[in-house]
Amino acid sequence: MRKLFTLALIVSCLGVNAVTVNIYVYVYPTCNYPNGRLVATATGGVGPYTYLWSTGATTDMVEGVAPGTYTVTVTDFNNDQATDEITVTGQDYALQDIGISGPLGLCSNALTGVALFGPGPDGLGNFLGPLPYTVNGMVMQEDIVYDLGWPIDTMYTATWPASQFGVTEFYTFTDGLGCTGTLQDYVGYPVEWPQLDILDIQGACSGGNNGSITFQTGLEAHQQFTQVKLETTGGQYLNSVGAGDQVYTTTWTLPPGNYLLTQFMSMSSFLVSSGCQLSTPFTIPDLGTGCGTLSGTVFMDNSEDCVRQGDEPGVGGVVMEILPGPVYTITNAGQYSVNLPLGAYTVQQQSAVLEDHCLAAPAPFTLALGTPFQTVNVADTALVPMDAGVSLASGAARPGFQMALSARVVNNTLASTGASTLTITFDPMLSFVSANPVPNISGNTLTWNIAAFSSFQERTVHVQLQVPPDINLLGTDLTFDANFSTGNTDAVLANNTTVLTTTVTGSYDPNDKTARTSSGLSNDQYDIEADEWIDYTIRFQNTGTDTAFNIVITDTIPSELDLGTFQAGASSHAHSLSIRDGNVLRWAFYNIQLPDSNVNEPRSHGFVSFRIRPHLPIAPGTVIENIANIYFDFNPPVITEPSVLVAEFSTGIGEQLQDDIRLVPNPVNDELRIIADGSIQALRIMAADGREVIARSVRAANTSIAVDRLQAGAYLLIATFADGTEARERFIKN
Repeated sequence: MRKLFTLALIVSCLGVNAVTVNIYVYVYPTCNYPNGRLVATATGGVGPYTYLWSTGATTDMVEGVAPGTYTVTVTDFNNDQATDEITVTGQDYALQDIGISGPLGLCSNALTGVALFGPGPDGLGNFLGPLPYTVNGMVMQEDIVYDLGWPIDTMYTATWPASQFGVTEFYTFTDGLGCTGTLQDYVGYPVEWPQLDILDIQGACSGGNNGSITFQTGLEAHQQFTQVKLETTGGQYLNSVGAGDQVYTTTWTLPPGNYLLTQFMSMSSFLVSSGCQLSTPFTIPDLGTGCGTLSGTVFMDNSEDCVRQGDEPGVGGVVMEILPGPVYTITNAGQYSVNLPLGAYTVQQQSAVLEDHCLAAPAPFTLALGTPFQTVNVADTALVPMDAGVSLASGAARPGFQMALSARVVNNTLASTGASTLTITFDPMLSFVSANPVPNISGNTLTWNIAAFSSFQERTVHVQLQVPPDINLLGTDLTFDANFSTGNTDAVLANNTTVLTTTVTGSYDPNDKTARTSSGLSNDQYDIEADEWIDYTIRFQNTGTDTAFNIVITDTIPSELDLGTFQAGASSHAHSLSIRDGNVLRWAFYNIQLPDSNVNEPRSHGFVSFRIRPHLPIAPGTVIENIANIYFDFNPPVITEPSVLVAEFSTGIGEQLQDDIRLVPNPVNDELRIIADGSIQALRIMAADGREVIARSVRAANTSIAVDRLQAGAYLLIATFADGTEARERFIKN
């Protein structure tokens, strides 16, 4: 009984699932043309299926179908069959047949139109019947065009005066046999070309490819998408970028020659009669045959094979010193390039934490007529496992106004910092306004928990603080300190903390350059005994009547300063940094969009900072004078008043002789004993780079201080006595 039931069930199921077939029109034929497509879909029965069409085709899909009646028979694995029949009628052209381009913008002559793509010489393209083609009775023009250097299908265009802007229009299309269709196209607005500004041009050596142009294009007035292509004056396409619906800044490297930057609407540039493009000519100067180029990459050679692998990172911000000269350049994402007169040179990176293990240091190279282009790559290993640092800089502090404070944290090495913490303590005289990113706030202490920094990563935080409207604050020094604590062990703790002092001022020149020595003792005197670094801050403000879109700062480093020791500091805004002409620092704030002071006074300010050492030895009486040039858009530069430092030995005023304190033992390992003639009120220990690493209050003539956590190196101890005088003594930590 059970077997009979099972057999009956199977028979019943076979009856329900008998094979069937249905024909569907995948593409209707156009008019009477054989360009249709049919698809047969079989279901039920037992696969696989075989197909037989009335046309003789044996596939599930047939192409080249003209209007008419068609049948298909499908046979399954059990030889069961099913048949379907369909009558297909011709249709007007559909948009997918015609292949219309769009949406189209309009040129300044207010012509609009359509562009169709048909089968070109390559046999590709959409279906189109025989010529001639007309749109609204207007004969279309045939043209083989090239889209940014790549051949496309045959294109047919028609243009006419626009009747409306910003609307969708419908047009009647007719081919040579009278087959019709309807075109649908968006009619844009007459193009109001974005402003295209050439921001910077650099020349190239004859035969070289390291000239450059930096340009910026803005917004099309109606938010229509525009593009910019780079081409030779002979019309050879070289490169392109999409722009026009955003402010876009880019740099291209080029050999000497004449070029065009051509703005065009994405599709309407194909309408030959519209002339919908705008070209700006420029020239990359030829620096001649007496010029050569040194270029290369500075990278972390993890495999230590002296060849850069794909996962080995480039090192940015490394100063390269070229002798004789000296001539300096700086790496960008690990790359550097500099033009030089022909001759014999050496090149060496200037880094305290990286070492090239493949080349002689410095590495020799020669630029000659036969070999004017040389490459020197630097394959580095780290001298320390991990080193991260922090720097602070600020804008002006004025009673009743907001002041800007920025902290830059950077990983100087390959290893990860681990999860880190940045802490800024601002002067309690000030009040917090805002910060980006948002910190945790406790009193006058701001804290950011920062994810691990990968190799050479950096970040800047920005803080706005309010200065009280108290005129009596003029001349008051405001003190700020920052600490960057890393999750992984930092081998150089001296640069993990920093202290900044800013003096409250009244009326002042908002575009200035200030210097402060690393000991913090003076802004106009470099103490040969106590100082090591000079910290410079260049401040600027837009006091005009409109937004400043691009700001460039240049600073020609005088011969008294050692550009090889340059270290970038905190800044108010993102920028690109380069070294030009061997000794000119250049900060470019492209698309900064700095508001003018009448619209937003607190946000109208900006600044950059850096530190640098003098060339040593430096003679007493040496004057270190420096200025900065600040360019707001294309206006003449604002030249800051000179920042002047005079190198001198300590005058002894307000100090005691060094014999008044003794440090034992010296060198020291764990505990340093201080023996003095008078009562010590406070002790400070300064690292070699001028940073305060220990500060203690003391009320005794003799005391001790633990130094076991200090890194090995030279330090300066400053003792302050009850009468306000100071004594200094250097010591060595083993």
